[in-house]
Amino acid sequence: MHSPKNSGIAVQVENLGKSFLIGAENRHPTLLGRLNRWVRGTSPQKILWALQEINFELRRGEILGVIGANGAGKSTLLLLIAQILSPSEGQVRAYGRTSPFFQLSAGLQPELTVLENFSLCAALLGIRPAAFKKNLDGIIAFSGLKDYLYAKYNELSTGLAARLPFSTAIHADLDIILVDEMLAVGDQAFQSKCKRSFLDLRAQGKTIIIVSHNLDMIRELCPTTLYLKNGGASYLGDSEEAVQLYIRDMGIASNKRAPADVISEHLALRQKVAACWQGWFRRQEPLAISDSFISSLWVAITSLTAPSLAGRLKPGDEIITTPFNYPGVAGVLKSYGLVPVFIDVDPRTFNMNEERLKSALGERTRAVLLAHLAGSCAPIDRIAQLCRSQGLWLIELNNSVADKYQERPLGCFGDVSACGLMPSLADPHAWGLVLAREASFGTLFAELLKTGYGDEIRVLDHRHDDPLIQTLGRRPWPTMQGLDECQRACESSTNSPSAIIRAHKEYQGFFARYPSEFMIPEPPPEAEIFTPYFSVLVRETATFSVPRILNHLYLNKIKAYRYFDGHGWLAGHFTQSGVRNSDFKHSLSLHRQMLLFPIEQVRDAGNNVFNSMADLLEKRSPIDC
Repeated sequence: MHSPKNSGIAVQVENLGKSFLIGAENRHPTLLGRLNRWVRGTSPQKILWALQEINFELRRGEILGVIGANGAGKSTLLLLIAQILSPSEGQVRAYGRTSPFFQLSAGLQPELTVLENFSLCAALLGIRPAAFKKNLDGIIAFSGLKDYLYAKYNELSTGLAARLPFSTAIHADLDIILVDEMLAVGDQAFQSKCKRSFLDLRAQGKTIIIVSHNLDMIRELCPTTLYLKNGGASYLGDSEEAVQLYIRDMGIASNKRAPADVISEHLALRQKVAACWQGWFRRQEPLAISDSFISSLWVAITSLTAPSLAGRLKPGDEIITTPFNYPGVAGVLKSYGLVPVFIDVDPRTFNMNEERLKSALGERTRAVLLAHLAGSCAPIDRIAQLCRSQGLWLIELNNSVADKYQERPLGCFGDVSACGLMPSLADPHAWGLVLAREASFGTLFAELLKTGYGDEIRVLDHRHDDPLIQTLGRRPWPTMQGLDECQRACESSTNSPSAIIRAHKEYQGFFARYPSEFMIPEPPPEAEIFTPYFSVLVRETATFSVPRILNHLYLNKIKAYRYFDGHGWLAGHFTQSGVRNSDFKHSLSLHRQMLLFPIEQVRDAGNNVFNSMADLLEKRSPIDC
């Protein structure tokens, strides 16, 4: 249906109502009673109005949230807009192509492969074969199911299975997108990706209606919300007001206390946690606590660019780092006008090479950024000495504060350091630490982060354009729960992580048996690395490819992951910079060929992990991967 000329209207709902006949109490169960009903033309059913007197209008590029208790009529409203149901009264007009996302999974076939179900889902959406073929790579990349394409659909977990219809639908050329609790499944990373895609679609002029019980998501994505109550429109307007009305009506505890009490408790716990970590690092220099590892990086870079800092970083200054890095690092630097200069990694340590660093120094070099990851680190003492001799800032990134170098925790060597979690099963984005050498950074941290409540400075909201950063670094200060996790992690760091060490050694001993198939990072002898994952590089000449190994492990219920899921963002940075990929062959190899194995897997079921890998490598497995 075409929209009224020049109106920009996408959806019109006028006095909309929908009723259903439902079973009622049977007062005449006898044969005579049934005959009496037949003669009179009555029925043991009653009318239930699922929706009544609903009115609203949506324009192109708008997002509407819909909330309400179970049975309030939310899904019925979407089915009416999709024209799957017909109104009992009033009318609904949808000007453009639409399809209900929440109905797609019903048409998928559990015995077909994931790839075949992608094709089936596209057909259900009305995507033409040529368009499907053109968009297939993008659909698969969005879903993150590249390593499961030939597994049966019913072999996927609930979260992975939900990705398939959503990823296909998001690439369909729909004008009106109807979503019913599609973001209730899947991991945090995929949910964040879905949220970003909605914002991108809105920018393209698409109209989106989201039904959800996730009130935080409604607040985040939807400027306007319809609150349905007993089939009627209880409120239509500002999302925050709609959510508060719903919370009040449902008796949901808001957990709100007097702001002064909350801030006082938060500050007291923050000081306690900071003192704990200062004791762990054996230093009293400034320390700040943030809500995630990536937001710690934001605080560190913001501090280094502060106007009041002597020798601060300025737009156009060059930062030397390696391409094999945490996702989004280059985006953070570029958002401040800084220029990342890449040097290839050392193929033995998987990290920065001191000689390559020296050759990359230039007139505009102002800092070196070291990322300790993949179970290794650089010879940081020599690099720190080089930076001091050249008058360069040294920035450290480390996602495991238990790692040590020369018996000192990593993070103690740089001028500014951003650190993440302990080696545990904790959420790596739950909290982060920022360390600095100079006392002047204490004032900068305090100014940047303040209290974390009310009209706090949100240093992470306005500068970045990297989608990954938008997801991971919204607020600088952690919640009370995040601080509690940070405190527990600090307390546990005083204990020797013996189980972690044993698991690393078991992994190392196993993969060392297959030197023609795998490479294991060789950190400097001064380093002790206890990350939550064991990293191993599958050689380019290995018998089995990375996807084949992952598929074999998946079928045997063994967890393993590609490094950052094999993202292609690295090559994108090179392309934009005009740098030849051949200059970074070792870094690119790590991004393509690196596998991560969770440490706790060995502690829980080590023999299963190693037996499964041995079956594949020694070709004893009956499964054709």
